[in-house]
Amino acid sequence: MTGYAWAGAELGLGNFDGVMIQAVEVKAPPKTARGRTVEELIGVDIIPILPEHVEEWKQDTLRKIDLIHEARERKHWRRDRGEICNSFTGCAFKRVCTAHPDLREQILAENYREREWNPLNRN
Repeated sequence: MTGYAWAGAELGLGNFDGVMIQAVEVKAPPKTARGRTVEELIGVDIIPILPEHVEEWKQDTLRKIDLIHEARERKHWRRDRGEICNSFTGCAFKRVCTAHPDLREQILAENYREREWNPLNRN
């Protein structure tokens, strides 16, 4: 949520004191429980956003970007092989990580293309 507050400020929407979340619970209630009302399934929460938190988030994010660039230069990425790799259909690079190390560059060249991502660019 801190990143959304930062992006909103960057897009000229002002500084945020907090972010309000409105959500609907979609998890099915247990079979033994009574049916829940619509009001019980809808929740609202406000997460306070302090300028110091935004600055910490920004520094953490910039460091993560630095680590990505360093890994790209070294051509070596730490493989997680944990929950994120196996959730749903798996990470988009699961095929690369599970391949023999000698084949990874070829798989990347044949199946992936590099694209710059700018989250503030709406085009």
